[in-house]
Amino acid sequence: MGQRLEVGFQTFTCLMVKADSDLAGSTPERIANLEEELRQRLSQIPGVLSARLSLNTPMEGSNWGEPASIAGHPPPPGSEQSSPAR
Repeated sequence: MGQRLEVGFQTFTCLMVKADSDLAGSTPERIANLEEELRQRLSQIPGVLSARLSLNTPMEGSNWGEPASIAGHPPPPGSEQSSPAR
């Protein structure tokens, strides 16, 4: 039986699409323009509350990670010191 993970937002109302703009062979400026046009056009679809672009998607498995610490608490042993969370 499958497991359910609480990710902090309603997943049944989300649509995630992956597109690799590098494969198009465009310049960075053209890619930036295409991404902004895509975000604007998706935002205009009836029923869409918001549209966002992201380098990584939740639960993708390739997200970057940075250590974090809480102000006033020492970092865990073996972790690098980072800026305290606010």
